Amino acid sequence: ILIRSDTNFSINQRQHTEEQLCSWQLVCDHSIPSSMFVLAALLSLASCSQALSDRDTLLRFYSFTNGKRWYNNTGWQESADGADSEKVPVCSWYGVTCEQDAVTGLDLSANNLKGKVAHHLWAMPSLTSVNLEDNLIDDAGFEGLEDGEEKAPIKEIILADNELTSLAGIEFASETLRTLRISSNDFDRLPQEIFQLKHLKSLAAANMAGMTGTLSTMIG
Repeated sequence: ILIRSDTNFSINQRQHTEEQLCSWQLVCDHSIPSSMFVLAALLSLASCSQALSDRDTLLRFYSFTNGKRWYNNTGWQESADGADSEKVPVCSWYGVTCEQDAVTGLDLSANNLKGKVAHHLWAMPSLTSVNLEDNLIDDAGFEGLEDGEEKAPIKEIILADNELTSLAGIEFASETLRTLRISSNDFDRLPQEIFQLKHLKSLAAANMAGMTGTLSTMIG
């Protein structure tokens, strides 16, 4: 963007609920000194770079996975409809585990989740365990880990019995990851990305109907 010294601008920030968190619009405003434009832009960038709250992250996850059709969405739907955090605290939502008001675990197995996991889930600052087994998830959202954002201190990920065809991006997961269960998905081969998880201790990858061929020599 080329800014002439004799032209003044103001900046409008707007939040998005989909993949793009923030965007900016430059608006001509002769009442604001041009020197203030850069400061306004930097402040807006700083605001947007802040991590989403646990509540906002989970609401995004809820939207991405067709939450209205979950078998049990107690707490989630009320919050999505506008209930504030005092009335329906996030730690009271179905499947959510907390320690000291921070979300540490998520167990939504066999709950009719469908679609994509919002990649922001993998950046939650205290999240250590995620169990999404026996659902209809076709995209785990790991690609967001490549973007250099903060990574959850995740220890266990259970994604068995879903509709996954790729784990692209999981190789960038936190070094805390020890257990990964991906059995009964739609992979046509063992995802190569898992061989870059140097600290992984337990891997379950059975019952892959489309998987053929020999195991990679990278195992072990």
